[in-house]
Amino acid sequence: MFEPYIIDHGFADLDFFVATQQAADWYDPPKDYVLLEYGWVAANIPIKGKNVVDAGSHHGHYSVVLASQHPNRLSLVDTHDPNMDAAEANLALNHFTAHKMLTAAIWNEAGEVRYDGRPNGALVINGEGGVEVGSLRLEDIDAKAEVVKLDVEGAEYVVIPEALETMNVESWIIEFHSGHSVEAAPDITAELLKENGYRLDWVNRETMKVEPYKIGTEWKTHSTIFARR
Repeated sequence: MFEPYIIDHGFADLDFFVATQQAADWYDPPKDYVLLEYGWVAANIPIKGKNVVDAGSHHGHYSVVLASQHPNRLSLVDTHDPNMDAAEANLALNHFTAHKMLTAAIWNEAGEVRYDGRPNGALVINGEGGVEVGSLRLEDIDAKAEVVKLDVEGAEYVVIPEALETMNVESWIIEFHSGHSVEAAPDITAELLKENGYRLDWVNRETMKVEPYKIGTEWKTHSTIFARR
């Protein structure tokens, strides 16, 4: 039987509560590219005094990093209730709190959607099977959010275009999932972000560097794009 435990994540003296065997497999030891990303965000994305949304917060490890930069408001959203419990425990462990914690899917409209039920599950786009959960738009979480971290297992391709029409986000931290379909090609959304005045960088997991993102880059695995303006 799995026994939860605490690890030093290797970033800024923060501790992380590991609540499940899956989390232990993913986070212990921490991946080098994860620590690279945390450090880059802390150094390059203004968070202090900003309204921040962590959409797809999972167990709250990224939320703790964001909280450590002293945002004005921090809102967490995830589709899986046990993830929210783990995220709350991680924030408390490091003496942080969130202003809002919601169990919901992030989508381009408020209502009901279905997702596959896994702790890191994706939406079931055809609406068949899976588990029903309420859906919200990013603006429903915090219409004045200035920083958005988005890790929603492919739904980013639907969420971002809608949010660009309705919100004025200064900085995006987006985990892109490639290979689902032509519509889910990262460059389509990357081009849209550029058209809206954002400059793009990404975590190149091969070179282990954060580099300017070039349209036409071949994606071999999911990774993170930072969009700032």
